[in-house]
Amino acid sequence: MYNRTFMEYITHSSFALILLIGSIAALIYIFFRMSKRRNEQ
Repeated sequence: MYNRTFMEYITHSSFALILLIGSIAALIYIFFRMSKRRNEQ
């Protein structure tokens, strides 16, 4: 039972971590494209 709850905690925390990293990467990608487009004009 302890191992199952520990595994559930690991999966939930890793899923939240993946969402957090994905959102940060998307923000950096959008910011990079906007700055690149601004430099071209």
